[in-house]
Amino acid sequence: MRTLLLASLLFGLIGTAQASDPETRQLIECAPGKNFVKMSEAIGSLEADKLDTINTKPSFTLLPRDTGELPKRVFVRGSDGTEIDLDYSAEGEVVEFLPSFERTVGGELCVEDPIRQGRPKTEDAYAFSMEFNMNFLNTSGTYSMDEIKDGLKDGKTALKKIIGGPGSLLVPSLSHLYVEYADNSTKPQFSARKDGKDLGEVPFTKLGDAYLIAYDVLKKKRVDSLVVGGGAHTLSPSLSPKRMAKIMKPKGDSDGE
Repeated sequence: MRTLLLASLLFGLIGTAQASDPETRQLIECAPGKNFVKMSEAIGSLEADKLDTINTKPSFTLLPRDTGELPKRVFVRGSDGTEIDLDYSAEGEVVEFLPSFERTVGGELCVEDPIRQGRPKTEDAYAFSMEFNMNFLNTSGTYSMDEIKDGLKDGKTALKKIIGGPGSLLVPSLSHLYVEYADNSTKPQFSARKDGKDLGEVPFTKLGDAYLIAYDVLKKKRVDSLVVGGGAHTLSPSLSPKRMAKIMKPKGDSDGE
């Protein structure tokens, strides 16, 4: 998981242009995409200096709540009938979807789902989780304290902009760094440097397959940079381990030594 998970929502696609029986699921069902359009506009309005350290790309995942089968198609439908298919993984994750909403007028998010066609609409077909990829653009493994500070600040600004309205006031500070290795079996290697000298290992918290490092720990040591070794990885601004544990519901977590 390379993302900061912000929210998990029930997603019931329950309206459709083809519907004849409101109590029965149709082959194609759609939901308004206005929130995706707003999200696209919010990200597009971010100033360049808020995108110079981290990227800000949302993705969403459809999680079947019944049979475990994903729909045949996931696509965006414009008010003029234009349809743009969205690619999704075997886990139901959809990335790079905002450009499709930008290219349509009155875009709806739709699924073509023959498996559930004709079934009663007694429950939501899918759980819907929205995620925001906020990875540091730098992937060298050496991250300056100025860069880290800027990334944490810009990550919060981006979340506030995306959420908008009164809800933006509830966005907590991003106080940690979230590290995920491309190979989950990689042994974590986190160290700090100051004036070109290695200051030794940096404490961390393990959360599922990822690792969290507190910015305050680095700041109190007055280090110049954080070094992440061991192999290919992504670094992201993050909430605290306690908040992330509630969101991610990991299999287990422990403190690193």
